[in-house]
Amino acid sequence: MDLMRAKRKDEERKERKRSRKKKIITRTVCIAGSILLVGGATFGTMKYIKTSGVMERSRVSVTSEHYELNNAEMAYFYVQMEDSFLSSGATYLGYMGVNPTLSLREQEYNGETWFNVLMDSVEKNVTQMLVLLEKAKAEGMTLTAEEQAKVDQEADAIDLSHYGEGIKREDVRRAIEMTRLAAKYSEKIQGECVTTEDQWIKHYEENEKDYLYWQQASCTFSYAKNSSGEAAMTEAEAKKYRDELSACKDEESFNKWIRQYFKDAGKTDEEIDKQLASLVAEGSLAASGEERFAWAESAKIGDTFVVEGTDAYTVYQLRSLPARKESQTVDVRHILMQTENYENKEAAKAEAERIYALWQVKPTEDYFAELANQYSEDPGSNTLGGLYESVQSGEMVDTFDAWCFDEKRKSGDHGIVETSYGYHIMYFSGEGLPQWQVDIKAELENDAYLAVYNKLAEEYTVTIDEKLISKVCPDR
Repeated sequence: MDLMRAKRKDEERKERKRSRKKKIITRTVCIAGSILLVGGATFGTMKYIKTSGVMERSRVSVTSEHYELNNAEMAYFYVQMEDSFLSSGATYLGYMGVNPTLSLREQEYNGETWFNVLMDSVEKNVTQMLVLLEKAKAEGMTLTAEEQAKVDQEADAIDLSHYGEGIKREDVRRAIEMTRLAAKYSEKIQGECVTTEDQWIKHYEENEKDYLYWQQASCTFSYAKNSSGEAAMTEAEAKKYRDELSACKDEESFNKWIRQYFKDAGKTDEEIDKQLASLVAEGSLAASGEERFAWAESAKIGDTFVVEGTDAYTVYQLRSLPARKESQTVDVRHILMQTENYENKEAAKAEAERIYALWQVKPTEDYFAELANQYSEDPGSNTLGGLYESVQSGEMVDTFDAWCFDEKRKSGDHGIVETSYGYHIMYFSGEGLPQWQVDIKAELENDAYLAVYNKLAEEYTVTIDEKLISKVCPDR
């Protein structure tokens, strides 16, 4: 080493100059290289953050004293709400101006994006959920091992790709677990808000007119001008039609006049039949307005009544006298195998048949309820023995409804029914309450429930970070 230094001693200054120049060049190259390395690392890190859900889980957007929801969990609740909305059917969505193939962030309703409209509903739901969870925690309520197993089963059946990048099984599971515990406490409140038949009758006697309904046919003649300044008819023509139709004092003459009116307007017989059907409706007497209310109390079937509006006349004909709803409801149990949870329809059907055969070994209603709690995939009834009480005609999907309201149906009947949801093992418990009692019972018990919940909402505060909420499901 000393020899080398001696040989280079007289060249030291020159070497230093070259060295300084080399170091400058080398340092520049190293810096450029580090930029490339950092840039590559940043891209990889950002991709990891997006696909791992780290960012979603770090954004805690809803909080209460002991609970919090991050954006990964909120994504589950939002997608559930969006799915429910988009499953309303093409007719309803079209009426609301919604194109299901486009992002709801790009479509508006009353000046708000549909995303915000649905998220507002989600916020209300999760607020109620956290309030109930706080009270459940205060009372030491938890899910049983069996209930936890159902949560696991439901979470495992979820298609995570439907909820966006980064949403993990643990996010969905926690969201479902909180939902189930809140529902359990909600059921506890409901159980404390039960009313009696004496209370229903007393309420009815004190508020009879609120529960009277009538059937009426109506036709409106408008002489309002459109945006082009044109009107479908003159005011004189509208008055003429009003007077002619209001002179019809029975259903036959009323329908005959309407049929001729639309025929003169160029409608086909099929179109006229549909129009006639659409003109008949059932309405609440209390919601009919004071004038029609007073008229209907003393009117006879076939009598007509005219309401004058802005640039229009509407002629009403009474088709049935005001009366309370006496139609009978039914109580039914079911065990649902949802098709979406199986490889195919045949697999869902096979599972339904297996459980049906299992029940037939001990064919009692109590055992059916036990199996429903164990196997049913309907979250609305699988903690209640599969029971739906006071089901109204037309309330359920077509084939389910048809089975329930078959005129030959009797207590103890059973079978398997296929619907758009999957396969239902059915058990007919029997007839329920008449509709007017169902309505009053629901109203009184709902009022009692809200009184309890509103007190809880005052006791437990839920905070929502709207800025973070707006970042939920950014790709939808």
